[in-house]
Amino acid sequence: MRASFLFARLETLPLALQDFVPVAATAAGCWFLARYVRQTQPEFVQVAVVGGALVVAGGASKAIWKLLRALDGPDYKWLDAALFPFLAWGFALLAWALIHVDYTETGGTPRPLGAWKVPIGISAGLSVLAFILSAVTDWSRAWVIPMIALMTLADLSVIVLGVKAARRRARTPAAVLLILNFVTVLGLTRLAAVDQTRGLQWIEQLGNTAGNGAFAVAWWMIERTRLVANKRHG
Repeated sequence: MRASFLFARLETLPLALQDFVPVAATAAGCWFLARYVRQTQPEFVQVAVVGGALVVAGGASKAIWKLLRALDGPDYKWLDAALFPFLAWGFALLAWALIHVDYTETGGTPRPLGAWKVPIGISAGLSVLAFILSAVTDWSRAWVIPMIALMTLADLSVIVLGVKAARRRARTPAAVLLILNFVTVLGLTRLAAVDQTRGLQWIEQLGNTAGNGAFAVAWWMIERTRLVANKRHG
């Protein structure tokens, strides 16, 4: 019995520890993204920092939950459930900061905060609904759907704005890496609905590492490159 327990732990512990690698890559990417925002819209740096912190917190909460389970520790379901709400709101804030940078760099006028009341209200409503459903359904996966939808839209906005920023800096590789990151996210979302095996979990985590690594490298390239085109791109 003891030998089988140790063998099971040797199988799950490396998987749990590896999950912190994409979290670190995400943190690096959000750091470079915030530095990029500071170049053009320094007043929105705090928005980008908070958004990045939420994204990292979501990934870290999931990784900590996996590690605790691998060590036969307590099953804090709220750590697992926090992933998508944190990601959804984190990417929404990052997109908000990047929208203002995009308007500034393309010669446009950023929309006032009032213009964002409707989407912000809808997002807040979805978040509240998600937590209510999670409480009454004993943390079932049904409540995750609205959060995944919000996260996907917000993440897509970050990618589109990042690709536009890369174009303005003639950094095609950065644009390709951002697109690769989003494709990876979509692929992992589909894989999450499939019956999980140990091998599939490794594929998912390595794919997540590659996608988040692409995100980090892309924003590093964008942040360190000077603006070379100051016109509106469609």
